[in-house]
Amino acid sequence: MSAKDLRLSIHGLLDETDDSEILELVYSLLKKLTDKKEVQAFAFEGDGTPISEKEFIESVLQSSQEVKAKGAISHKDMKIRFGIHE
Repeated sequence: MSAKDLRLSIHGLLDETDDSEILELVYSLLKKLTDKKEVQAFAFEGDGTPISEKEFIESVLQSSQEVKAKGAISHKDMKIRFGIHE
């Protein structure tokens, strides 16, 4: 699809929804992607916050230590805990 075709398709989809949550998500995503400031980030948090390589490594090491200290829970046990049955 050309940029013009994509733009028209996106406009059409936006015009079809009245869901403000969807519109806010699309707006935030487009705003973030079209922001002219270049973000130097190694990775991003779940909410889109950029993090450095050092922060990422510290986070992974901390998570690893927490799992070792508390013990891991199996996928099967997690599903039971949250009442998810197959």
